[in-house]
Amino acid sequence: LSMASRSEGALLGASVAAGVTVALVGWGLWHRVAFNGPPEPPRSVAGAVVSKGRRQPRKDLVVVRVGASTQYVLSTSGRPSSMRRYRAMLQDILHLDVCYLPISSEQERIDPQRFVWAVRGMNCLGGAISKDIKVSVLPFLDELDPLARSIGAVNTVCKRGDRLVGYNTDALGFEAAIKTTIGDGKLGSAVIYGYGGVVSVVVAVLKRMGVRCFITGRRRDAARQRATQLGVELFEPHKLGSAADLFVNAAPVTDASLENATNFLEALEGCRFAFDHEMPGACLEEYCRHHGIHHIPGTLMYFPQMVSQWGLFLEPLIGPKRPEELRRLIEQAEAQAKAKSALHFPFHF
Repeated sequence: LSMASRSEGALLGASVAAGVTVALVGWGLWHRVAFNGPPEPPRSVAGAVVSKGRRQPRKDLVVVRVGASTQYVLSTSGRPSSMRRYRAMLQDILHLDVCYLPISSEQERIDPQRFVWAVRGMNCLGGAISKDIKVSVLPFLDELDPLARSIGAVNTVCKRGDRLVGYNTDALGFEAAIKTTIGDGKLGSAVIYGYGGVVSVVVAVLKRMGVRCFITGRRRDAARQRATQLGVELFEPHKLGSAADLFVNAAPVTDASLENATNFLEALEGCRFAFDHEMPGACLEEYCRHHGIHHIPGTLMYFPQMVSQWGLFLEPLIGPKRPEELRRLIEQAEAQAKAKSALHFPFHF
């Protein structure tokens, strides 16, 4: 049986031999896969693309062990680097029968109800949500963690018995990044650029820290509407009186000239700290270096968020672990995955 699932080019193939299933995850659209013969047009079966014909081995496939009792962590996105990292952590280091599995949809976005059906119906520990359905999935969950409820969005869904519980570890990651860099009680005001889903996380964390929040963006009408929704203020330089202490970029604009992002530089000017949710965000990092602003990269949020998320997923199997233990596990897995990748695949994705 061969199945392919497309999400920005994600491909899942499963081959069954001697009672053992090996899952292969590659990076490339289904039609880029080499077949022994002319490929037949794909057909959709239960949300997956199925194509007859025998595939040639691909060098960018990630092999993971999957059997009848395997438990899954579903993800709405996934790169080969993530697959290798979590395969190393789950199967090679912890020796668990668990597979990190990116899923996708033939539609532009994953349907939140179908995502929940998949988590409920498969032998899952839970699911990781990276975008799109962090808010729309809420009505289909059984329970929300108090922090997730206050934010109104989740990025982590865990199966607890027959119930699905939603958490928001993005908030924990952002809070860790800010407190590690700046500390407590040193921020009076912050201006946030953008009005997408991550903004609700940023506002919730900063309000808990007692920080006065302002929102701006390319379109002031959209920024005003978002500010009203979240109970904060629209950024207007004359209203604040002086530059904000913290600038938070929550829009995909910092890998190009900052002058192209309307209203960006006026909000950034004079700030002491600048956090960038976009990675790598090279243009903002360079601007901060030249203007004496302390740059806080998104990676400082990424690792604490990942540690918190995997702590929730794995607690039923390995019990509660201290964050530093989980971080060491993830870093060990990252190093092991990179070493194997460099050995077998001497190129970068």
